Amino acid sequence: MRRGGGSDVDVGALDGSGASAITSFGDVRQPQWSPDGQRLVFISAHGGTLDLWSVTADGKGEPKRLTWGADLDANARPAWIA
Repeated sequence: MRRGGGSDVDVGALDGSGASAITSFGDVRQPQWSPDGQRLVFISAHGGTLDLWSVTADGKGEPKRLTWGADLDANARPAWIA
C-alpha cells in the first residue's frame, strides 16, 4: 500500500476489510507470496542497500533480512523455488 512517498504491505480479506500492515519500512518493493501463503519476500533498502527480506503473512515477528549488501535491482522480481 502506498502512503505518501512510501510503500508497505497490508494484508486483509479480499474485500479489503480487516487489513493490517505487516511491514513498516516505507520502502517495500516487489512483494511475492510463498507457495503456501505463509510468508512474503520483498526487496527493500531498509538496511542501506537493496536487499531481500522475508516476513510472515500474519505480521507476527520482525521481517528477516535474507541478503546483506546485495544491492539488488529495485525492479527485480523475487521468486520462490520449491
